[in-house]
This record gives sequence, structure tokens and C-alpha cells, in this order.
Amino acid sequence: MDKNQLLLKLNAVQHNLLIGLATGMEWVPKNWKDICNITFDFTGDDGASKAKISLKGLHDTLMNESTRETTRINFMACLKRATLREAHELILLYCEESNQFEEYKSQPWFQFARIIRNVVSHKDCGVLREWPSDLSKKGITSVVWRGNELRKDMIGQTIDFKVREALHLLDDQREFVLNVLD
Repeated sequence: MDKNQLLLKLNAVQHNLLIGLATGMEWVPKNWKDICNITFDFTGDDGASKAKISLKGLHDTLMNESTRETTRINFMACLKRATLREAHELILLYCEESNQFEEYKSQPWFQFARIIRNVVSHKDCGVLREWPSDLSKKGITSVVWRGNELRKDMIGQTIDFKVREALHLLDDQREFVLNVLD
């Protein structure tokens, strides 16, 4: 992968987040009334139907205020998780392949991005489960990015990290790719 391909992929990560956010704005029953009649038909390479999925269950979930909100919250968590994971992994891969990992690791937000990616990706999707052993060995007990602080003493706590913050972190990562990496 070259730098232009990396930037295209990071743009796709951002676009996926924005599409998801735009879709999330439409989570009101009037916009979903007709989906109960839709069935997705997934076909194989041979054109034969492999799976059919009715959207009636989704319709019923979205028509119920309580389950709609739970579904919306989970969807937003999925967007945040995908954004943080994809951006970090794409940049990590590029930096490893181009021998620029030390440059990536030296960014002031690198450790924050690494830890918050793990926080939103594992188990409860929001709880700081462990502190990186490499940071502990160096005596580093906190990392900060744009006023957001993660500390070793926060292990076991829920970390409030919004989708908009994930978007800001992605912006910082893209700026790094544009202005620092070869």
C-alpha cells in the first residue's frame, strides 16, 4: 500500500462513519414503516440464493421506542469501534511496511489512540480493562489527547468517548499521514 492508497482508505473510514451518522439521524418510525416488507437476498458467485433476511424484525425493533434506542446506541458504538480500529490498523500496517513505525509511535496522541481503540473494541466496549505493560514498565501512568486523559488508575471504569471525538482523532491521524509520513 502506498501513501495515496492509505489516504483513500482513511477517507473511506471517515465516509463510513458519516454515512452511519446520517443514517442514525433517521431513526424515527415514520422513516421505517415500509421496511417490514423488504427481504435481502444474498447470492453466491453462482447467482444462487445463499441467504434471505427479512427486515421485519428490524422494523419491529425500530417501531418500539425502547428497543429502538438500544439499537441506536449499539449502532453508534459500532461506528466508533470501526472508525478507531480501522484507522489505527491501516496506519500501523503502512508504517510497518514503510519502516516508519517509530515515527507513528512518537506522535503525542499515539498511545491515547492505541488505548482508546482497545477500550472501545473489547468486552464491554467502553471500559478500560488494562494498562499497556510497555507503558507501565516505563512508568507512564497517563496519556492525554485534546484534553482527554486516560490514566492507569481508571482501570475498571467506563470511559466516555463520543463518536465526534473519534472523528477528531481520525482527523489528527489523517493530518499525520499527510504531513509527516513519506
